[in-house]
Amino acid sequence: TAEISRNASEASMGTQEVTSNVAGIQTASDQTSSATTVVKGHAEKLREEADALEKAVDDIVEELKAA
Repeated sequence: TAEISRNASEASMGTQEVTSNVAGIQTASDQTSSATTVVKGHAEKLREEADALEKAVDDIVEELKAA
């Protein structure tokens, strides 16, 4: 019975380690998701600024053509 008790204890420690690892993976996943959201927001803002810059350049080119 001592061996059974030792095996049960080892299994319990292994289960705790797996639970801890799963929690760590969840935390990392949440952080990755947050970072992805931030990067997506910056990319959208950059796209808006690029569109505005493109329009401004097009307007200048049109003004130069008309001059």
